[in-house]
Amino acid sequence: MPLPLKGLAALLAAVLLAGCGPRVMVEQATGSQLPGAGTYAWGTATDHIAGEQNPRVNNDIIADKVQHAIVTGLGRRGYQQVGKSDAAWLVHYHAGLETQTQTITEATPPLAPRVVCGAYRCTTVYDWGFYGPPEAVTRTVTFHEGTLLLDIHDARTGKLVWRGTLSDEVNVNKPLSQSALQKAIDKLLEKLPEATH
Repeated sequence: MPLPLKGLAALLAAVLLAGCGPRVMVEQATGSQLPGAGTYAWGTATDHIAGEQNPRVNNDIIADKVQHAIVTGLGRRGYQQVGKSDAAWLVHYHAGLETQTQTITEATPPLAPRVVCGAYRCTTVYDWGFYGPPEAVTRTVTFHEGTLLLDIHDARTGKLVWRGTLSDEVNVNKPLSQSALQKAIDKLLEKLPEATH
């Protein structure tokens, strides 16, 4: 028995959403000697990113959640937090939240192919024959995008040696889930060379 159209649309949406996730990008300096000693301490940032002053991310509650996720993730990769004077690396992060707007144009083909016969041949609407191409619907979508930059600097020279960027759509009407945040940070840190003691 075929699925009703609403059920088919819901199934398709679930499959598409399952493939979505945070976008991760990593840059590493050549000759950075990571992981080295695998010891780190928290450093301070001198630069800023867009949306960093947004009070939805610039508060102690979010900072505690993000720092906890980073410490846990680094620990899973073999890195050990130590005092600043004993650290090989200095770690800091930026978190920002911005409102984004996108214009999306989607073709809306008919729900089922129809056979259309003309004077010389029969064709389906999907062939864009007799009736031309499907109609298109244009809509504007507004959403919130969160960005997390995780930087690792050489504690001796201050040089940036590793930067991970994590971006994803954020639902600002729900509290930040620690488990979802941890999963995203772990995905980012998969690209960090593992430290072994």
